[in-house]
Amino acid sequence: MINSIELHNWKTHKDTRLVFNKGTNVLVGLMGAGKSSIMDAISYALFGTFPAIQHRRLGINDIITSRPNQENEASVKLSFAFDGNNYTVERGISTGEGAKATLQKNGSYLQSQPQRVSEEIERILKVDYDLFSRAIYSEQNRLDYFLELRASERKSQIDELLGLDKFAKAQENATSLINRIKDTIVEHQKLVQNFDGERLSKELKSLELELENLKTKKFLLEKEHKETEVEARESETKLKSMKELLAKKTSLIKECAEIKSKSDFIDAEIDKLNKLGLPSRPELEKIMAEVTRQFSDAMAREQQAMENERKAAKELSDAEAALSVVKQRIVERDKLQSQYKDYNLESEEKKLAYASDLLHQLEKGLAAYQSQKEETKKWIAELEKHISKCPACERELDTQMKEKLIDAKKAAVGSAETGIKSSEVQIKAKKTEIENLRKSLDGLRLAHSKLKDYVGLDELLAVSDGKIKNSKGAYEKFKQESELVKKEYELLHNRLSELNSNKEKSERLEGHSRQLKELRLRHEKKSGESEAIQVDEKTLEGIQKSFVEISSRSSKLESEIEAHVRYLADKQKLIDEKNDQLSRIEKILGEISEKKAAIDNLSKFKNALEETQRAMRTRLVGSINDVMQGIWPEIYPYDDYTGIMLEADSDDYVLKVRTATGAKEKWEEVQGIASGGERSIGCLAMRVAFALVLVPNLRWMILDEPTHNIDEQGMARFVRVFNEKLPQIIDQIFIITHDEQLKQASSSKTYILTRNKGENGATTIQEQ
Repeated sequence: MINSIELHNWKTHKDTRLVFNKGTNVLVGLMGAGKSSIMDAISYALFGTFPAIQHRRLGINDIITSRPNQENEASVKLSFAFDGNNYTVERGISTGEGAKATLQKNGSYLQSQPQRVSEEIERILKVDYDLFSRAIYSEQNRLDYFLELRASERKSQIDELLGLDKFAKAQENATSLINRIKDTIVEHQKLVQNFDGERLSKELKSLELELENLKTKKFLLEKEHKETEVEARESETKLKSMKELLAKKTSLIKECAEIKSKSDFIDAEIDKLNKLGLPSRPELEKIMAEVTRQFSDAMAREQQAMENERKAAKELSDAEAALSVVKQRIVERDKLQSQYKDYNLESEEKKLAYASDLLHQLEKGLAAYQSQKEETKKWIAELEKHISKCPACERELDTQMKEKLIDAKKAAVGSAETGIKSSEVQIKAKKTEIENLRKSLDGLRLAHSKLKDYVGLDELLAVSDGKIKNSKGAYEKFKQESELVKKEYELLHNRLSELNSNKEKSERLEGHSRQLKELRLRHEKKSGESEAIQVDEKTLEGIQKSFVEISSRSSKLESEIEAHVRYLADKQKLIDEKNDQLSRIEKILGEISEKKAAIDNLSKFKNALEETQRAMRTRLVGSINDVMQGIWPEIYPYDDYTGIMLEADSDDYVLKVRTATGAKEKWEEVQGIASGGERSIGCLAMRVAFALVLVPNLRWMILDEPTHNIDEQGMARFVRVFNEKLPQIIDQIFIITHDEQLKQASSSKTYILTRNKGENGATTIQEQ
């Protein structure tokens, strides 16, 4: 059972909440009041759609309230009970974020995505949107919709409602698939019609024989090639060994020549050194020791002389720098004395004090003028406010006297303003004068302070001159000593270099003698090794020729093997192509057989679908007729028709009623004999039967404007049916109507919906 629904910005509903009960719930209102929107919201809450969206009469964004203002989002919240559990589903849409949804069961969340929520509700209710919209939800003025259709359309619509259209679609799909398979078979048969299997098999056998012969010849060539390669490797090894021996002998001969050349050069060098008449090594070492001692002593004395010279130079530089500083300070002192010789510190301080006093007097005068001006302006304001009395003494004033006083006061204000301007100019000039006096006084004070630091500079100048004279004398003395020691150091340094050169020549002579002895021994050894190697160019040439012949034969065999490999690959490729062709043809023939078998199976399946559809139609129509016959006496208000049934044939569904003429009864089409109201009642019976047969677990019904074409007597019975009879059959019924009479049809809740369309107002609801 649907317990309640809440709408927010849903079409014409700003914020609407409705509570429903079991039985018949009636929503009454004029066209455009927002009645059908509530039923659309129920469908949308359950399945995320409703008929107007499915048929593309509305888009999702058309749901959101746009009058009087365009809103950005809308929502619907539906509570329902089923199978002992309470469920709450909420769905929302917005222009920016799209759709969202949640589903709760007994207060706990089940799903939170729109598609998952719809799937979960379909699983719970065992009803999908298509079945809900056909069996439960009757759109506006469509109660007798099926009677207005042509026969073929009516059959298609009712088959779809009963779910039988799926069998027809399956039959059409099976027929289409059979035709496609037949077309494929024809195409396959065209591919294999020129196929000669016997010729292709003979070609394959011939190619396979050629392939075996080529493999045999290739095997023999590879065997001969391996033997030739072994012979070539042995010949190559021997050739390599001979080349190495010949290279070694050539290298030994070359090395002996190099040793001989080097020995001759060293022998000539020894002869040159002997002619120099060098002292012996012990004599050279004794002389060098003495000269080295003298050189070290001279070097020490040179360093000491250089250090004395450096110190004297530094003392002279320091004295000259000090003298320069004293002279600079004397220049600064003389400049300050010249700059301030005409200034007296005490006199300047008195000038500044006198100027400051004058500034104070001027500022007091300015304040007096400003005070006078403000006070006079207050007088003028008081005189202008009081009509007949003086503001000071409250003396009676006539108009002439009052004007004279005001003029006099204004003249006083002008005089004060002149005094203010004059005082401001004088104050500014005096401040400038004081600033200049302060700067002059600060400079004078600084000069007096600096002159104190310059006391004694003349005496210091005399001292600095004396230091420079002494330093110059010491510096010249040490400089002469340094030059003398330096000359002695250079003479000893040259003597020591000469002795070192003689020592090096003596050592070189000894080394050459030892090296010459070693070279002669090496030459003797290498000459013996060279003579021991018995290899010549002619022997090597014969071995080289034999290796080339073997290698040439091996390369020729290798080329023949490669050619046979290519022949084998070509033959194998031809064999593979023939085998592939044979496999493809055999595969196509197999597919033709499989597809013929598939056509047989599909034909059987198509016949089974047709039989199943016929049997299902018979069973469903029988169940529907049983339900209609059971409720007909309760909802039909007359005695003209004693029964009702839906008759199905191969081309149409026909709604018939049972008539009685005397004792004879017969079945006739409703469309041909019944009035509009009778047709509506007949269609209502059919609708109830559809709902009970197709959705037995969900005993709901939604009817939008179901009473058009019903006369007054029929309306009274119609009201009684919905008020008393149908609630015993259907758990919950919703009627949407503009007809005030249908308020009486309610056995549960009645809501009156109104809306000021002229002002684009929102829907308002009143419960009765």
